[in-house]
Amino acid sequence: MAALPLKMRQIAGQLEQLMPEVDMSDFSSSNESAKESAKYSRRLAALAVQMESSNCSVQDALDSVVDGFGDIGIDAMYLDEINRNLIIVQSKWHESGKKGISKNEILNFKNSLECITDLNLGEANKRLRTHYDEIVKVLSTPGYSITAVFVTTCNNKINKENKSIIDNYIKNINDEGDEPLRFREISQGDIYEFLSQGTERKDIDVTLDLLQWGSITEPYRAYYGLVSADVIANWYNEYGNSLFSQNIRYFKVDSEVNLEIMETLSSDPGNFFYYNNGIKLLCSRVDKTLANAGNHEVGHFELHNLSVVNGAQTTGAIARSYEKDPEKVGRAKVLLEIIDLSDMPDDAASRITRHSNMQNRVDGKDFASLDPQQERLRKELLMETPRINYVYRTSSTENDGERVITLDQATPALACLNSDVALSTMAKSKLGALTASISKPPYTRLFNESLSAIAMYNAVQIMTGVEHSLNNVRKGLGSNVSPLILIHGNRFLLHLVLQELKATKELGDEILQEQEIDEMISPLLKKYIAKTQDAVSNLFPASYPANIFKNQQKCQKIKDFVLKE
Repeated sequence: MAALPLKMRQIAGQLEQLMPEVDMSDFSSSNESAKESAKYSRRLAALAVQMESSNCSVQDALDSVVDGFGDIGIDAMYLDEINRNLIIVQSKWHESGKKGISKNEILNFKNSLECITDLNLGEANKRLRTHYDEIVKVLSTPGYSITAVFVTTCNNKINKENKSIIDNYIKNINDEGDEPLRFREISQGDIYEFLSQGTERKDIDVTLDLLQWGSITEPYRAYYGLVSADVIANWYNEYGNSLFSQNIRYFKVDSEVNLEIMETLSSDPGNFFYYNNGIKLLCSRVDKTLANAGNHEVGHFELHNLSVVNGAQTTGAIARSYEKDPEKVGRAKVLLEIIDLSDMPDDAASRITRHSNMQNRVDGKDFASLDPQQERLRKELLMETPRINYVYRTSSTENDGERVITLDQATPALACLNSDVALSTMAKSKLGALTASISKPPYTRLFNESLSAIAMYNAVQIMTGVEHSLNNVRKGLGSNVSPLILIHGNRFLLHLVLQELKATKELGDEILQEQEIDEMISPLLKKYIAKTQDAVSNLFPASYPANIFKNQQKCQKIKDFVLKE
């Protein structure tokens, strides 16, 4: 390798020290210089994975490298299960550190991302194809996201024109307002800063005015009080995910919980304190200044080595909302719990983090246990022979035997059984909204006194059969069927199947057998897969399927198109 500029030499040295062994067994070129450059490029790709995921070891990062012949322009891929994030990396090692990022390089990366989101891995190498099931999982499971990382040793950031290529593509994928696909650019300065800090994060020290504060002195010192939400937003904007170095998860932009937090900040910031559990901080030391020493209306504190151990979602949601409306979000107050670790045992931080995140969150669906219809349905199914257990309480242990269904299964199945396609669309886009309130729609449209327990059980069994059949179809796809229709349109297809079945058969009369279900749904799925794909091609040829099947108006248009013949 030619003599490198100082910073590039330092980066190369740190990468070699951090990752001395790199698998180059697939590299066939006899050109040693090319081989050495490729080795650094793979190290860089692995480093980018580590920079995006604090849960990834050096070896896991190296194992994520898929660079080589047939990599379809992707150099590393890693699924961070803790944060439910698929990291996709394109790496560019430029020895001079001065070469800019070209338009062709950006276009190639965009094309690579399209191969992933379209599940087009036909020309991919073996390393990349081993991630196929992970990609399917991410594309088909609500709450998962993709972070596309372009990492380069270039000094310069991507110029505005080239950046717009990626931005426009991501905007098309994310056109329903959530952010399942995000882009991160890592350039030489970011790499240098990360490596210069080592694998440990830099301590976060802040000063803070805590309103209406109080303290606990035994057995260990802790403080509590209120802060303005804009303080939290500014922390996140400055320190990002480093705030959560001791937490078990990062902020998830598009989760239902965070969308609810952001809605509260937008619609009722003055009462945010009453609706939110607040944020818990761990600090290596907390200093209370003498200013206003006897005044508990406001106290001035210095927090050393701060980490958010509970409330990552609240923190990120506040920052996200603050970007859109800083004045309104600034009116919200947030409860802070601040724990001083200076006099605590060495393992205190890990124990506090673990126990703070083991508290069960109460979802809207948990209130279904108060609905007498749920108990009626449970008792009716218990009277079947052999008995069927219906589990609608989160803590219920009535899951013995082969015939068991749960509220989590019944909710999407009944949404798809309903004649209104808007409900089946909600089952795909906002499942939690279906059980958000047991006293009003949409919950009462699914669970009411007219619902037959047998019909509910049959709907769940049909849903299971449809999912199994779609999975088999996907594995044996021909070139004329898009796998994205099967993955993202699964609830829509179930809706169509159930509508035709209930028009020809009373689903509440008797329990359907598995073979009978398979025989009924097989021809219906074959028909509706073809019709749905035809409808999508005609009505929304430029839209990404994930967004189509989360849009009620689009699903209604597709349904009308499918059923018009």
